[in-house]
Amino acid sequence: MLKRGYKGIYHHIGEMRLKRYVAGIAGCHNVREGVTMQRMEAIVVGKIGKCLNYRDLVS
Repeated sequence: MLKRGYKGIYHHIGEMRLKRYVAGIAGCHNVREGVTMQRMEAIVVGKIGKCLNYRDLVS
């Protein structure tokens, strides 16, 4: 899946953000069998109490 993402989406994977790419692909792979509503609920529950700052997003 990582190879496919490299060819289709990312085109270049820098060493600095490699862990993020792998974590994102692994997360998608782990929830692929769930129903859409179940996946959406899991995302919302996982975000409760967390704050995403712009600085963290672009670093």
